[in-house]
Amino acid sequence: MRIPLAVVSLVVAALGLAACGENQYDAGKVESILQQTQKDKLRGLPMGDATCPKDVKLSEGVTFQCTLVIAGEQAPYKVTLTNVKADKVTVTAEPAKALVATKAVLGRDLLAECLPVAKDYLKRVSQRESVQRIAADRKAASPEFAAYVASRARR
Repeated sequence: MRIPLAVVSLVVAALGLAACGENQYDAGKVESILQQTQKDKLRGLPMGDATCPKDVKLSEGVTFQCTLVIAGEQAPYKVTLTNVKADKVTVTAEPAKALVATKAVLGRDLLAECLPVAKDYLKRVSQRESVQRIAADRKAASPEFAAYVASRARR
């Protein structure tokens, strides 16, 4: 079973305001946003803590990795901050890899038990440039495809 972990983009209140009025990075707020945005997408799977680096220098388009515990597994997320000079900062979070939650659903990690070599292989495959390009193309085309499907369903 795959957990649908969609890209989430939120405009949130400034991450922190200094005395001079400039935004400052606040790892706790980013962690909270990550948890809130994924809560509805997890379909009842247990969600744990989110962890983001504490030492991020706030700049336009800064990207870093956070981790969210889902069904006892560490799920990495790529987080990007934009509009950092505005009153509201945009936080975009997308899963850095797919999470296969067989352990949470079946009580067993089928990959580890039945195909221990497959886990390493899948990790290596996901790092290939061609696989990443295909995933990015699919993600970019998803809204257009969803609109097409919706328009056909209305007929």
